[in-house]
Amino acid sequence: MFEFEVCRCRNQIEKLRLIMELTYEKFLSFTDSSVLLASQALDDALAQYRKCPNFDVCNNWGREEKGNRYRKSVMVS
Repeated sequence: MFEFEVCRCRNQIEKLRLIMELTYEKFLSFTDSSVLLASQALDDALAQYRKCPNFDVCNNWGREEKGNRYRKSVMVS
């Protein structure tokens, strides 16, 4: 087994996902302009991530063979 470091695109997705979650928790509204902006940034990054040459590898990073669960920790650059 080898250690795989997640690419920048995937790291960006995880950071934006966290920002969106924290923004939602602050305003508790999906229609607040700050939450909508965070959501749009995440959507845009996801669209770019799907074009990443490392998408297939990164998208499967952290999955366990059994149960198909994701790792809770994320590598941050």
